[in-house]
Amino acid sequence: MSRFAFAFYATQWRPDLTDPLRACLYSLDTRGGAAANYPRYLVYAEEITADIRAFCDRYRMIPVHQPRFTYRLSYPNKATMLLIPEHEAVCLTDLDLIFLSDPTPMFEEVARSGKVHTRYDLIVPLWPWPKLPKAWAEHLRWKVAPSVWRAQYQRFARPGTPPVTEMPWRECGSLPAYFNDGVAFVPGKSMRPLHDVWREVALTWLQDVALRRPYTWLFTNHFTSQISYSLALHRGQIPWAVLPSTHNLIPAEAMNEADRALIGTDRVVMAHMVSGVRHWLQPGAAPACPDWMLPLYHQVQEVVKGVPAP
Repeated sequence: MSRFAFAFYATQWRPDLTDPLRACLYSLDTRGGAAANYPRYLVYAEEITADIRAFCDRYRMIPVHQPRFTYRLSYPNKATMLLIPEHEAVCLTDLDLIFLSDPTPMFEEVARSGKVHTRYDLIVPLWPWPKLPKAWAEHLRWKVAPSVWRAQYQRFARPGTPPVTEMPWRECGSLPAYFNDGVAFVPGKSMRPLHDVWREVALTWLQDVALRRPYTWLFTNHFTSQISYSLALHRGQIPWAVLPSTHNLIPAEAMNEADRALIGTDRVVMAHMVSGVRHWLQPGAAPACPDWMLPLYHQVQEVVKGVPAP
């Protein structure tokens, strides 16, 4: 068995998901170096149809059916990615990643250290904030969201949990570390423990959603996964380390100066084409981005222009 592997997750099979995945896999094949040969598991929540099997055969993926543990929202079921066969280290990978170089050194580091490697993130981009007047949006992002996160961290942390590394947070000092779940390198020994506690926390949080707890309206579908993932790492006292932004670079206006300095360099290993920039995956798409982000746009376009037609 290969020492390392990738795990992808999907709940539905439609072009807005399969097109980014094709670009992701093509970039892995053409830019991923040794990692192009690692097993790729596609964890799928519904019936694995002939079309899905054909896709997997074409792109050397291993389809795995893992039923949802909740139908209330889809994204918390991402925890089932951790139920694939155990490897020394597994990379949980969103469908919209573009590989720009070989991530094998990070796999090696995770196997050596025995720690989940995951990057810090902004506390949940709150659903209403892009549509609100700037002052209201700023208040939600920088005041309300941090207070909700700290309260939930305190609620889910086990008694006796040692102090955690706090991440700097604009205007309100520091907060317990909150993570992006789009890329996570997980050592084999942590796969099942992380799954179990992630599932536990997600089901509790989803019960809050069902009961319309006042803070849950802040969170969209996919961020119910991210907050439960972050809480699970803390609650499970699972060893973790900060994943460099080079392995999950998220193009966004809110990028800090250190991340901006990576733009246009050869240091970026994985670029995360989140919804706001996913149109970059379409060859010839006009770059609706600031000038300072254009070098990354061109890097991504250089990779995806060769993606074969479906």
